[in-house]
Amino acid sequence: MLKRVTDYRQMGHLSVMDMASLDDTTEICIEHENEIEIKELSNCPVIKEFYLKSLNQGNQCVSDGLMNDIFSKYKFNKLKMARYIVNKNTGKSLIEAQNISNDIGYINFLSFSFNGKKEVEKYNKEVQEILHNFKDKKHLILDLRSNIGGFELAWQDAFVRNIITTPVACTTLFATNFEDRYIKVAYERFKNSYFVEGIPTHYFTDDKSVSLSHDISNKSEFKALKFNQKNREDKKNFNSIVYKTSAIEPSENPIAFEGKIWILISEKTASAAESFAFFMRGANLMSDDGKIPVTIVGKSSRGMFYGYDRIYLKLPNSGLVIKSDFGYALNPDGSCVVEEGINPDTDSGVIDALGKCRLLIKKEQESEDE
Repeated sequence: MLKRVTDYRQMGHLSVMDMASLDDTTEICIEHENEIEIKELSNCPVIKEFYLKSLNQGNQCVSDGLMNDIFSKYKFNKLKMARYIVNKNTGKSLIEAQNISNDIGYINFLSFSFNGKKEVEKYNKEVQEILHNFKDKKHLILDLRSNIGGFELAWQDAFVRNIITTPVACTTLFATNFEDRYIKVAYERFKNSYFVEGIPTHYFTDDKSVSLSHDISNKSEFKALKFNQKNREDKKNFNSIVYKTSAIEPSENPIAFEGKIWILISEKTASAAESFAFFMRGANLMSDDGKIPVTIVGKSSRGMFYGYDRIYLKLPNSGLVIKSDFGYALNPDGSCVVEEGINPDTDSGVIDALGKCRLLIKKEQESEDE
């Protein structure tokens, strides 16, 4: 039903919270407009009753053979269900690499989702080996077209740290309104509980090579902020900018890549994969020979790059929980990331993004040979 409300569009992380996600989840929940609580959602009697009732009704529908009727009624066939590729369950690697030519290396990051610290260590080792093999390539293609996200640490620690020789940073702008009481509570909780000395506490690492910082704008900075023509009416809903800066230190033995990086994205590219593309384009990546060029090719991404906490709204009569993103992220052109996604530098048009990328590389090579 929520998909019907959004006209079957993915709007950030907006979704109905499933029963499994309620377990051991301590979040800020809006009971109603005058009451904000921080609690374990699964301990709320109204929420628990609703989800147990839904589970029992679902089991009964399966027993009675009614699921096809329900799928047809709510047009589930129109929803494209993306699935994470997880090592533990499928035996498949989260990464694919191919040596396209002497000058071109290709890495397909299928997922940034892990099942614990051991998988993270294995993943980091695999990426380091691939990068070592590709360190002398003139062109490195990173495929994110099927990647629907996971942990930002995957690309921060395993990839970025191993190609840079000097620290890099990228700042994302979020429009917000600190006159809203909920925003104040949520932002303070986010700062105080998610970060210890600038390090996200939920990551599978104790390494402090990746840090985050937040600054709030003054009134003149917000006034000068330009929204895109498509969403300029939204500006009246906000009064502040939050600058979120991600800073990454190089690893002990980086490969010092000096070629050009190409990133492939699609309508499926989401969440942590989008933040990867956003960072790579916005950060001033440097090699010993100068700036590392980064070009994004493909189609606009899904629009699930949020970078903040989540909002959990409990419907007062039923107990159903709806979650959404906390934060109105802006693209460099002032458009809303949730509405527009991450836009490519070069649209692939009607051809495959990898094919378009190879044509662009071929054109550059021919130009260099002249």
